[in-house]
Amino acid sequence: ENRLSKIQTKPSKKNKTGVIYLCTIPPYLKPSTLKSMLEQRGFAPITRVFLTPYTPPAGAPRKRSNKRKSYTDGWVEFASKRTAKGCAQALNASIVGGKKGGWYHDDVWNMKYLKGFNWGDLMEQMQRERSEREAKRRIEDSRAKKEEKLFLEGVERGRVVEGIRKKNAE
Repeated sequence: ENRLSKIQTKPSKKNKTGVIYLCTIPPYLKPSTLKSMLEQRGFAPITRVFLTPYTPPAGAPRKRSNKRKSYTDGWVEFASKRTAKGCAQALNASIVGGKKGGWYHDDVWNMKYLKGFNWGDLMEQMQRERSEREAKRRIEDSRAKKEEKLFLEGVERGRVVEGIRKKNAE
């Protein structure tokens, strides 16, 4: 009982993590590579990285290939707010760099520190968007099923009417 009361009275640990938002991601840059690039520049303890995968528009022709993945934007969570702020200030609008002629040599960092933003907020927003997409898809699927059912009923009705016409003609 004594241990339980100590656990309950323990003050909740304040969130000390900082999140930066990357508006653009160089083509084919993977999350692991992004993390190592930031750590090489001295912005160490990175706790999480999330990059939004590029999805082609709905009307675009679908091509299957083993092409490397591209990402549109992303978020990086640092263990401390100070590190996140420093990273955003130091690297924003600077060249990504790397070897001359390398994948990311001429690309530019485009990042912003998100003040008062928690990783949980991001995941909550992503979950909300995912559930909205799924709900939209379900509505579209049910609408398509209804249309198909009506079409099949019309075809069947047409067959019946055609059969009656043939009998009357005989």
